[in-house]
Order: sequence, then structure tokens, then C-alpha cells
Amino acid sequence: MTIKSWKRRGEWLELMPGKAVTGSSDKPMAAEQWLLSELQFPEKLLRQLKTNRGIQLAGDRLRLALFASQPIDVEPRWADVDVLYEDDFCLVMHKPAGMKLHPDGSRTDQAITLDHVVASYYEMNGIQASVRHVHRLDEDTTGPVLYAKNAFALAKLDEAMRRKEIGRHYVAIAGGQIPLNSTKLMLPLARTDITNSAGVSRKVDRKLLPMWRSSKCGNEQPLYD
Repeated sequence: MTIKSWKRRGEWLELMPGKAVTGSSDKPMAAEQWLLSELQFPEKLLRQLKTNRGIQLAGDRLRLALFASQPIDVEPRWADVDVLYEDDFCLVMHKPAGMKLHPDGSRTDQAITLDHVVASYYEMNGIQASVRHVHRLDEDTTGPVLYAKNAFALAKLDEAMRRKEIGRHYVAIAGGQIPLNSTKLMLPLARTDITNSAGVSRKVDRKLLPMWRSSKCGNEQPLYD
């Protein structure tokens, strides 16, 4: 469901749920059921709000403490990076090629990452929110990165990613000459061992590799390595 009538007031999000809540004899219970059924509100977050008194009923309005201040949990370090989009719930930043998305946790790595830049942006603009990217981009890849500004946005955007409601399209630049009469092939790749900075090894399935094959000479050229 799309929220058609809402307003932010400080740390509170104000909604107008209508008679389904305001006309009920048990308004708190009706409000919970409305959030779960109409907004598909995450149950864990709903319990947290109840525990912290983050749900209020005021006349015909339902108030949720979705914008409560959270610590900026990444060191703010500035770099000149473009903001592509922003609203109360999310931020989209352009990640340059050659910039890591997040710190790797090692003391020797002093490189400024996109998470550092977002923390600096939050600090400069008085945004008291944790730095939470919704998806990842490799260091050598450039493109938009989506950040969630609060727990509700993170839960909903994570869910949308799982359901493939948020799409991602990658474009690779290839060197050399590819014949105009080529046809596109999708070939499977083998499993790969990847070891992270903590020394933990895991198996990763590289599912598909775009290839181009010339229908004239029969040779194959990978679109990217």
C-alpha cells in the first residue's frame, strides 16, 4: 500500500488511518492491525516502537517515532560525491569507480569510502541517522548506491530487493573490436573461492557471464573479465 496522507513532524511520522482505527473501541489494537495489514509494517520494528513508546494516537492521527535520532556509526570523512536523490526515508549517492563502498575494518586501510562520505553528509546537514546502504557495488564499479535513513525504510527496501522490485542494470565497457553480426550468449561460470579481510573463505556461484560470439569466424570474446 502507498501512504497517501502523511507528514513528518520532527522525529514523528503522522498518518491518517481513517475509521478503521478511529472508529474502533480498541484503538491501540486496531492501530497495530492497520499497520500490519495495510502498510505491511515489519513486526519486529512494531514491537520495538511499542516498547519505546513510539506509537501514539492523537485524534484522527496515528504517530510513529520513525525518525528518532540514531548515532552516526561511521567516521565522517568528506569527499566530493554527487547526491542523486534524497527524501525523508532514503538517500541515493553516486559512487565513483575506485572508491570502496564501506571500510574493511582494518587499521591499515585509510581510504575514504562512500559510507564515510554519507556520514559526513549526514553530519553537515544535521541528519541523525545510522549509515545503512541497502545494496553493494564493487570498488571498481561506478553507479548509484541506495541508503536507508531509518529502520522502517531499511526493512521495506530490503524486502523490495528480495522481491526483485528494485532492479539493477550493469553496463560494461569492452576493449577491442566486436563484429556487428555478433550474437549474445549467456554462459555459466564455475564456483569461486573468495576470502574476505577477516580470513574467512566462502564459495560463491558466479551464475552468468555475458559473451559475444562472431557468427562469421566463430571466436569468442568476453564482454568483461
